[in-house]
Amino acid sequence: MRENPDDGFLRFFSWVRRPEAIPEGARELMEGERFQDEVKKIAAFARARRLEKMHLDPRKMIALMERFGPLDWRGPHPHAIYWASEGLVVTQAYKRRLNEARVQRGLEAHDDDRWAKGMDYVYHDVNYDRVLYGALQNLVSRGRLLYDARGRILPMVGPDYRFADAMIELFEDVYDRYGDTTGPFWRGVRSAYENFLKNTSIEFFYMGDLNKSRRYYERLGQKYPWPKYKLPYEQFIREALDQYIGSLGSRRCRNVVRALIAQSYFYLGAGYDVRAQQLYEKARAVVRQWDMRQQADTLRQKVSFDEAREAALVDIFSGRAGFPLQVIERLKERLPGEVVRTLEESIKRREEEAGLKRFEAEEKHEEAED
Repeated sequence: MRENPDDGFLRFFSWVRRPEAIPEGARELMEGERFQDEVKKIAAFARARRLEKMHLDPRKMIALMERFGPLDWRGPHPHAIYWASEGLVVTQAYKRRLNEARVQRGLEAHDDDRWAKGMDYVYHDVNYDRVLYGALQNLVSRGRLLYDARGRILPMVGPDYRFADAMIELFEDVYDRYGDTTGPFWRGVRSAYENFLKNTSIEFFYMGDLNKSRRYYERLGQKYPWPKYKLPYEQFIREALDQYIGSLGSRRCRNVVRALIAQSYFYLGAGYDVRAQQLYEKARAVVRQWDMRQQADTLRQKVSFDEAREAALVDIFSGRAGFPLQVIERLKERLPGEVVRTLEESIKRREEEAGLKRFEAEEKHEEAED
């Protein structure tokens, strides 16, 4: 049976993703110094072939990266941006062809204003624009792929604020085209832009980038000159945090803090120290705001940062958090040895106690059956 010519480059990507999945002899050749020039040529061919099979034009991909930033094509969002951009090109070509046909028949060509009022193509335009800014917004909030030291993708994504300014530019363009109150889409466009500016200004505050947080809040006030966005920056942030904390009960607040700390430790174990510290401080900020708002005087109301941190680490070290083994091992190396030993002993005691309880329950069940 003839071998599929695509099998070779598929095996190359298998080696990239999981080096241990290919025969040891082949792996040694690929990873050794002697054939590195050949490996680079194979990589270039395999990636070009992959792009060809996926109908992706490298020139258009580069153009999008020049417009928006360093897109990582291993994730889904850049592909959504690519095909939405292609869709917009097609709709504009359709408009030109239709205008040419009108002129040939002695009719007047439609101007942009006429096209924007009730013509079918505008619905296609706005749909592609929605995909475009939705994908870019997802890149900002959760579009960064994380990798371990071997280059393997980890089962967690993170925000990528490198695209925040590109998101602003895109929103400004969409706002100019659809934000007119005489059009059918202005409410959704204005609301989406308002929420993005508000949420990112708060998020940048959490992340410690106060300059960008202030800049986004100033733009929010300029674009939406309403009384609630004319407050001093410090008051806006304080009220926004207070509103968020106010929506949480004590149990949910503990869960939020615990989840933030767990994410922080995931990033620490994966080698993303800056993001780890940002999430750690965000967890602390939530606890501080809860304490100021609630003035909790009972154990049931209190939210303890230290207890949440210990619970998160127990979940991680026991495997319940689902972290990859290499992340857990790297995290143990980065934490104080005494902390790691104490937690491991605690986990061992809990497992022994759980095993004893299961044994006692089984004995009682057997006695009941007898």
